[in-house]
Amino acid sequence: TGLIEKPGEGQPTSPYYNAGIYTFSPRIFEYTAKLELSPRGEYELTDAIAAEVRDGLRIEAVELSGEWADVRDPEVLRELNES
Repeated sequence: TGLIEKPGEGQPTSPYYNAGIYTFSPRIFEYTAKLELSPRGEYELTDAIAAEVRDGLRIEAVELSGEWADVRDPEVLRELNES
């Protein structure tokens, strides 16, 4: 088990999706300060969360229902507003 940021082909899938809605305590900054670039060339917040879990810290998730959309740019937002 674990968090996989943008799983690639051949990686396990899950019925759950990380919607990217978080509430953190300030301790997260201790972990984000230690992040290294991922193979995708990004700092992955999920790596900081996984490090907290490895250190025995409690992490909680909330299951949400309803619709969700990846509003990654203004065009997507415009399309959603028109639908």
